[in-house]
Amino acid sequence: MILDFSMIEQMLYIVLTAMAIVLLLDGLLYAMLPAMMKRAMTHILSMSNNRFRLIGLGMAFCGAAAIWMLPKVF
Repeated sequence: MILDFSMIEQMLYIVLTAMAIVLLLDGLLYAMLPAMMKRAMTHILSMSNNRFRLIGLGMAFCGAAAIWMLPKVF
């Protein structure tokens, strides 16, 4: 399948919109719950690298599963 320019523009729009939503939600958390976010950062800094790595892999797996499942649901 050859991608035409309009399809690439649509994909870029979706990716940039998704990144903007992440920034929006992250910013709202810091704005509405600054003390909780500071505690979370302190807790994260005290974690071992292996635990932090496992959490990251779990999040990546959940994201990949969601990307795989969403087209099947909608």
